[in-house]
Amino acid sequence: MVVAQSLQGSELCWELGPGRLTSPYQRGWLNMIKWYDLEPENGKFNFSAFDKNLSIATTQKGYEMIVFVEICKDNNYTTPMWLYEAGVPRVFFQEQNSAGCPYYLDEKFQFYYTRLIRTFADYITN
Repeated sequence: MVVAQSLQGSELCWELGPGRLTSPYQRGWLNMIKWYDLEPENGKFNFSAFDKNLSIATTQKGYEMIVFVEICKDNNYTTPMWLYEAGVPRVFFQEQNSAGCPYYLDEKFQFYYTRLIRTFADYITN
């Protein structure tokens, strides 16, 4: 027999952003970091926002943090402008206020994104 957890409990398991435990089911939060915050200039990385949120997470007993690097979000600038200036094509959506997103299949995009993830992973493990 399979018993499913109620939606009320499961949706509150991870809170978006740092804060207090608001549910007995909550285990931590989803830390969404914009690419332009992590790498404001080509090859120059800044992990201070991550460090701040990690510090908050580690002070709360049993609090965990999932990190999600935002590459593109509709109507929200998350991609650093230098990426497009470096030649990565920008894709716009039909929505009126679309900020555009990098073309994920572009080789330059894949190079820069892989570099970002590897640099971030090295930072976390050291």
